Amino acid sequence: MIRIGLGTTGLAQTRFAISPLHAAAELLYFRARVPHAIPRRWRAATDQALQDGRLNLLVMLARDGAAGYMPDFLIPVPASYKGDPDAELHQIATTPAHRVGYEMRNLLDGIPWSVARPGRRPPAALVAAIEHGEEDLAEKAAGQLAQFWEAVLAERWPRIMARLEDDIAHRSRLIAREGFAAMTRALHPSMDWAGGELELQMRYYQGEASADAAVLVPAAFGHMPLNVIDPVTAPDYRVPVIGYPAMSPVPFDAPPLDELIGSTRALLLAHLAEPRTTEQLACRLHLSRSTISYHLQVLYRAGLVVRTRRSHHVYYHASSPEFSPLGRLETVAG
Repeated sequence: MIRIGLGTTGLAQTRFAISPLHAAAELLYFRARVPHAIPRRWRAATDQALQDGRLNLLVMLARDGAAGYMPDFLIPVPASYKGDPDAELHQIATTPAHRVGYEMRNLLDGIPWSVARPGRRPPAALVAAIEHGEEDLAEKAAGQLAQFWEAVLAERWPRIMARLEDDIAHRSRLIAREGFAAMTRALHPSMDWAGGELELQMRYYQGEASADAAVLVPAAFGHMPLNVIDPVTAPDYRVPVIGYPAMSPVPFDAPPLDELIGSTRALLLAHLAEPRTTEQLACRLHLSRSTISYHLQVLYRAGLVVRTRRSHHVYYHASSPEFSPLGRLETVAG
């Protein structure tokens, strides 16, 4: 178990964020270590991108660490609520050399609070890449991540991000209704909040740390958390990035629905897992209220959405789980 003491100050600074590079790291890590944890079509796309781009460094960094460790600099701390892929890639490419060196030693020997023995002997190619220099390694890793991002995630990212925003909205409502501790326990069975500490049940790691903040990141893929937590002895100590599984799998694609009802109406349905007004949808999608209203009427007449009145407002909601982002559609597409 790892305990992170946040206290009142850390709790006040804890926030949610959406990170494109965290999503890329999920695919790389889970594909290398627990491939069954990600949907088949995402596995296939990941394999194809790694093979076509000859992204061997990424493969080794995700696969060959001791006790399941992947270098933390590949998952930068999101600087804002919605992480920018170019900004995060720049963070990776410019990681200080001493920090890269520290993480490469962890990769080969195990991080300080690991209770597991080091993993298999690293391949000679990985050792050679490390010996070539930390700055060069960081730049090459960022370059290969950029290729991977463009091949697998860039085109699909707006749809993925919309689903992750819906998840954060759900968690925020749970905080409002039941408090932060209850929300934390609902993130994953391995997580708990007790005595001002965030507790994480982790098979190979144990220790305690304190932090003046934490960043909670919904994971687009897999059913297990992917966390980035520094031991207190780490240089350039980073705030913990705590990953947790989003409420439902993110679809690989959804061309049949787009072809049937049009891309704008499909996008509207993707935002109607929860009741929303015309004005709320217009703000989220950056479209005029008249455009939103027109498409909602078409969806309403087709029976794909229902509407209810609350006080002076009319709310629209996907009429069936098959057409909501939390329903069967994404399970089929994934």
